[in-house]
Amino acid sequence: LLLHEHKAFGSLCSRFLLVITVSLQSVCTASAHPCHCQYPPLLYFRSMMCCQKRDHFSKLPPRSIWTVAAAFLSVPVAVAESRDDGRHLAEVATVNGISLGDSVSLSFEPLSTDSIQLEVKLATSAWVGIGFSKGTVTSMNGQGEGADIVVCASGDVLRYFVTGYSLGSGVSVAGASCTQASSETTLRFSRTLSASSSSEIDITPGTGQQVIWAFSEGDSIALGSHGGNKGSAIIDFSSGAVAEAESKSGTPLLYLHAISMLIAWAGLGPMGAIIASRLKVGKWFQVHRGLQSATVIATIIGFVAILIGTDYKHFDSWHANIGLLIVTLTILQPLNAVLRPHKPSEGEEKSNNRKAWEMLHKVLGWLLVLAGLCNAIGGVLHVRELSYDDTLFGVTLSLFLLFYVPYIVVAVFSCVWPNRVGSYLHLVDAPVEKDDLPDEDQQQ
Repeated sequence: LLLHEHKAFGSLCSRFLLVITVSLQSVCTASAHPCHCQYPPLLYFRSMMCCQKRDHFSKLPPRSIWTVAAAFLSVPVAVAESRDDGRHLAEVATVNGISLGDSVSLSFEPLSTDSIQLEVKLATSAWVGIGFSKGTVTSMNGQGEGADIVVCASGDVLRYFVTGYSLGSGVSVAGASCTQASSETTLRFSRTLSASSSSEIDITPGTGQQVIWAFSEGDSIALGSHGGNKGSAIIDFSSGAVAEAESKSGTPLLYLHAISMLIAWAGLGPMGAIIASRLKVGKWFQVHRGLQSATVIATIIGFVAILIGTDYKHFDSWHANIGLLIVTLTILQPLNAVLRPHKPSEGEEKSNNRKAWEMLHKVLGWLLVLAGLCNAIGGVLHVRELSYDDTLFGVTLSLFLLFYVPYIVVAVFSCVWPNRVGSYLHLVDAPVEKDDLPDEDQQQ
């Protein structure tokens, strides 16, 4: 256990034992005396005493003497190397009241050469959590590689290892305390610097590492949503120095996902729906079908891009779950259109199946438009929530406005001048008067 917890000490011990063993084996081999070599190397001195033939030691060749000398001279090198272990190069400092934002502060102090006590204070009575995330890029889950998080909620302290965007189940932290008073919450716990399992992350004094924190978006003492009450910083536990964590950059596949989904649900999908609802003139059906087909293709492209472009758990956020529902309904909607009942001939009454199909098609269509719009807006906000850089946020926001503003304009004017809007969209060859439209289209 000592060698496991203090790896620098273990490295020194192993090097020293190796030096002794090699040295004694060299002496034994060089002496070429059976009395010496019949014993294990570590019992060599005992064999010397038993044989009472110490004169053989004086007959060692110079090469063996140099081997022994060089081996023992390497011991200081082993000591120096053990002290140069990155994790134990520096000691934990005693630091009080590092500000992690307007409401959160962090203090810490060493308990031993390989243990630390941390204290987090929140200036309100609510749940609070702090953790260590892999890498230097802001991420709640170490960009899928993991984050070691300790949470104070409902008077209990639990530890979580997070690789996605949900905490999962936690384990109780022995000796920790969670005090949630009327105007302050205090989380106090201790731990070893080195990780004791694969679900923990080392603390590395002397090297800056990412510390993340979050607390309740309301005044709830029970664990729940943190909303925008979160943050991260790079902290060196040997000095208390604090630096700003890096923002994440969007990958090409993430950009492809965002652009495809915004084209589909801030542009093509809503435009196709408003044409079928308010602009049934001229070639409206062909245009509607073309726009919705393009929406399906763009949605599938965006879905595949994000599916293969992330290496952590999928569908563990509200944005991802709504997106999965949209993709499913988007694929079903064209199939629903293909299987529609026969349209009645002129003067023929619609069948009940036809009426039911039209109702289902319209309800699913508008449900998709509304869900797509909400998720498009949510996706732009999700970029900021996940701490991506300003470039990705700016691109997604600009594309949303670029595609959605024209839809709003068409939707508003189609309620007043449907025939003129239809002409401008080339649904008809020229503007027509309202009286020239079929009765069904006037009612629509």
